[in-house]
Amino acid sequence: MDKIVLQALVVFVSCGMALGVGSEISWVPGDTRPTLSRLPANPTTNDSISFVIPTDVFRNRWQAEQQLGGTPTLIIDRVERRIDLQFVPPAQVDSTATKYDPVSGLRGHFGPLDEGSWLLFVQFQGTIYIDPFYVGPFDGEPPAKDHLTEQFESSQDAFDLMYNSILFRPAQDGTSYTAEIRQITQLPTDPAGGIDLRLGDDAFRLVKLGGAQTVSIYGSSFTRFYVSSNGYITFTEGDRQHSETLANHFSLLRVSGLFGDLNPSAGGQVSWRQLADHVAVTWQDVPEYGTNNSNTFQIALFYDGSIQLSWEGIAALEGIVGLSDGLGIPPDFQETDFSELPAPPPTSDHLVEEFTSGADPFDLLHTSIMFSPTAAGTSYSAKVQDILQLPTNPSGGMNLTLGDDDFTFIKLPSPSMVSLYGNSFAGFYVGSNGYITFTEGDEDYSESLEDHFNTLRVSGLFSDLNPSGGGQVILKNLNNRTSVTYQDVPGYDGSGPNTFQIELFFDGRIRLSWLGMAAESGIVGLSDGAGLPPQFKETDLSELAAPPPPPITDHLTEQFSYGDDRFDLQYASVTFTPTWDRTSYIGSLQDITRLPTDPVGGTNLGLRDDNSVRVRLRNQARVRIFDQSFSTFFAGANGYVTFTEIDQDFSQTLTEHFDVLRISGLYTDLTAANEGLVTAKQLSNRVAITWQEVPEFSNTSPNTFQIEVFFDGRIRLSWLEIGSRRNIVGLSNGLGLPVDFEETDFSIRYAEP
Repeated sequence: MDKIVLQALVVFVSCGMALGVGSEISWVPGDTRPTLSRLPANPTTNDSISFVIPTDVFRNRWQAEQQLGGTPTLIIDRVERRIDLQFVPPAQVDSTATKYDPVSGLRGHFGPLDEGSWLLFVQFQGTIYIDPFYVGPFDGEPPAKDHLTEQFESSQDAFDLMYNSILFRPAQDGTSYTAEIRQITQLPTDPAGGIDLRLGDDAFRLVKLGGAQTVSIYGSSFTRFYVSSNGYITFTEGDRQHSETLANHFSLLRVSGLFGDLNPSAGGQVSWRQLADHVAVTWQDVPEYGTNNSNTFQIALFYDGSIQLSWEGIAALEGIVGLSDGLGIPPDFQETDFSELPAPPPTSDHLVEEFTSGADPFDLLHTSIMFSPTAAGTSYSAKVQDILQLPTNPSGGMNLTLGDDDFTFIKLPSPSMVSLYGNSFAGFYVGSNGYITFTEGDEDYSESLEDHFNTLRVSGLFSDLNPSGGGQVILKNLNNRTSVTYQDVPGYDGSGPNTFQIELFFDGRIRLSWLGMAAESGIVGLSDGAGLPPQFKETDLSELAAPPPPPITDHLTEQFSYGDDRFDLQYASVTFTPTWDRTSYIGSLQDITRLPTDPVGGTNLGLRDDNSVRVRLRNQARVRIFDQSFSTFFAGANGYVTFTEIDQDFSQTLTEHFDVLRISGLYTDLTAANEGLVTAKQLSNRVAITWQEVPEFSNTSPNTFQIEVFFDGRIRLSWLEIGSRRNIVGLSNGLGLPVDFEETDFSIRYAEP
C-alpha cells in the first residue's frame, strides 16, 4: 500500500455504490498506531479483503470523528472498481466526548470483489493512502468441468494454436490436470535422430520404453503406448480411427495432438525419440488424406506424468486436441478454449535496457515494443516490430508545458484507468526527462538504473532531456489508450532532437515507440518500483522475438485504380477470421447475391459528406480487431470504420488507410449528401454498417456494400454493385504502412481451390 502525504486537502467525489459486496469498518482501540496493511496480498473472487489504516492517536472515537470529519464508511463502486473510505458528519452531541478511550486507526473488510484491477482510496488530514490491487479468479478447487479437449470444426472455428505449446500437469492423484500455454518458435524436442515409425494411412505402431521408464495418463501408468498415423497416442490398445468425432476421441485413454484424417504414407514422417525425462512423438510435415498440405506437431509424455502438446505449421482447419480418460463423452462436456489458457510468468526478464555511448549506443530507432501483462498483471511478455511512423498520431493532442527537469500530473477522464505491475491508477505524472511515473512526480535526470527502479516507472528514454529548449511533449487520449509523445525534444547539452512515444492502454498493455533519436545513451523499459533487482541483467530489447509470421505475409488490403486494376469484388463477400494469436487474419471469399445482413430496420446514421459518427453497442456487446476490444467505434461517410479515433479523410491513400485501426469497406471519396443511405444494425452476434447506393463525390454511380464486425472477432466485407473505380478495401492495424507492403489480390488469394 502506497502512502502519499499532501500539503493541501484534496476533494474526491465517488459515484454509485455497488450491490452485493459486503463491507464493515470500525476503530482500532489503543494508543499504539497499528501497521498499514491489507490481506490477502493477492485476493481472489472468493476472498473477503481486510485492511488496517493507521491514524493519529485520538482521545476517543468521538474526538477522532470530530477531527477527521465524520463517521468512517466505505463506498464501493463496481463500475470504476474503486473502494473509497469517506467520513459522514457525526452527531453534534456524544455522551462519550470526555471519556478517555483512545483510538489509533481504522480497520475493516470488504468483498468478495469481481475479477480485475481495483483501487482502495483513503483520505484524511491531508494524507492519502492509495492501494491498487488485482483480484484474480478463484482457483481453490480443481476445474471439475474442464475436460481439456477442444474441437476445431471449420473455417469459422479454425485451428488457432500454431506456434504454441500446452503443458498439462497432473494433480497429486493424477486424475485431473492444470494447463498453461506458451508461445514457441520451434518444437520443444528436436525430432532429429528419432526413430521413424513408417506409418501408413490409418495405421498404428506399438512403442516400448527403455530403461524401465513409465508414462501415465489419468492416474494409469504404462511402459508402452500406441502411436496412430491420425495424430494421437492411445495406451490400452491401438486405434486406426480417422473420424475426428468427440465420441471417438473419448472412447479410449488418449492424447490427441491433432486427431484428424492424416496420411503419412503420402508425405512427411512420424517419429519417436526417448530422452532422459520424457519421450516425444513428432508428426512432421504430414498431410491430410487426399491433400498435399502439411502439418507439424508433437506430443511429449514426461515420466513425472506431465503431458505437452506443441504445434508448428498446421494447415488443417479441423481436428481434435486434448486428453481423454477413455470413459466416453462426459455428460456435462464443454470444450476448452486452449488459446485462452494462462501463460506462465516470464523467468527473470526485467524488460529494461541501459544504453551507453560508444560501444553500446541506442539501437531501437524505427521500432515499437508492446508489453503485454500476464493475467495477474505482475509480469509482462514483450515483442518488437518495425515502424515507419508513431502508432498514435500526436496531432490534435494537448501540449504539456514542461521545463527542464520538470513534471506535470495528468488525470484521466473517468472511468479510464491505466496500470503497471498490477497497480491501477486514474492519473500519472509525465516527466520532462522521458518517463512516466505513477505514485509521485520525479525530476531526476541522472538516468541510472537505481533511479529507474526506485519508483513505478515507464521509461521511453530516461535521459537528461530539455523540452524548454525545443520540441514538444504532447498528451492525447483515445478510446482505448492514452499516449505521451516527446516530439523533437533535445538533450540538456543541446544535442539533437529525439522523438519517441509512450502509450498506456486501458487494458494494461504498454507500448514504447521510437523514430528520430539523437541520444546515444539512456534507459528504456518498465520498473516495478521495488528497487534495483539484486541479480539484475538487462534485456536486449532489439532481440525480443515476435511470433513467427505466416509463410507468406498477408497485409489484408487491396487497392483498386483505373485501367487494368479495376474493382473486381462485385457480388462477393470476404470473411476475415483471426489467426491463433489474434494479430492477423485468414481470409475466405464467396459469391453472394444479396448482402448477408438485411439493412432494413437499421438506424440511419445521418452521414453526409466527409463526416463520421460514433456507434455505441448495446447490451455490453464488444467488437474486436487485431486483439483490441471496443464497445464503440466510428463509422465514416467515406466507406470505413475506425476504432481509436474519429476520421474524416477522403484521400484513399495507403498511408491514410494504415494510420489508424481501420476497416475499409470501400475507402473512397463518397457522399450521401443528396443520395444514398448509411445505416447501422446490431444483431445478436454482430453489428453491420451498410452503405446503400452511396455515390462518390465526383461520380454519380451508386455503391452498395457492407461491413460486419462479429463479437467473436471475425470481420466480413460484402459488395453488391460498385460504381467506384478508385478505392481501398481491407483491414489496418494502425501501425502505419508496412515496410514490406504488397497488396493482397482478394479474388485470387482467398478464392476456394
